[in-house]
Amino acid sequence: MPGIVVHNPNSSASELTYTFFHSKVDPMHTRTAIYGAIADYLGHTPRIQELLKKWDERTLYFETGILMQGIGSLKNDHDAKRRLLTNLAKNMTPSQDEALVRLAFEYTRREWKAVNELRNLIHKDGRIAYVLNFHFSLGKTATYIRGMADTLIGIAAEKRKDEIDMSLRSCDARINLNDLLREILPQLGGSGGGHPLAAGARVPERNFEYLINKLNESLDSIIT
Repeated sequence: MPGIVVHNPNSSASELTYTFFHSKVDPMHTRTAIYGAIADYLGHTPRIQELLKKWDERTLYFETGILMQGIGSLKNDHDAKRRLLTNLAKNMTPSQDEALVRLAFEYTRREWKAVNELRNLIHKDGRIAYVLNFHFSLGKTATYIRGMADTLIGIAAEKRKDEIDMSLRSCDARINLNDLLREILPQLGGSGGGHPLAAGARVPERNFEYLINKLNESLDSIIT
């Protein structure tokens, strides 16, 4: 099937979608593009910054927070997510969905509770902090433990059968998690990848410590 590929690693999918279709959609949908860009930590691009000038930035950050925290609470409730998508397509703001607002606030309270619990569960190995089997968002957990431990990479992992699934987060521009994982994981019978500063991976349980060691070796060669 013929198609058009729209790709830019420095822009969010929502920005790229809006850019491609903007002449065909209601200008009010600039809000939706901004929600997605902020949620992907890519709200700093020139186009999104230009779109933000049409709105009060604080209000859109608030709306994005409701949206993303609510989605976090929905987990695998795909029917609810489809209803949410329908509301966004109708140009409703997240704050207009009272059920979503309640879920967002409940999820945020759980998140701060999780942050307090994490302090005593973090393992630190070289330039990496990790936690195993902590029942909260893997991505958020990886971000928090990296900050708490002041390491280059945070890893939140959980055991699933005989494998370890994980999310990895960094904030150092010298590091490209996608490149590191694609180089290391095939050696360990694993798979994964993602973005330079946010990625996911899976390895056999027996090789999790080897992955930590390999990542530390790579970081030692990158960071001087």
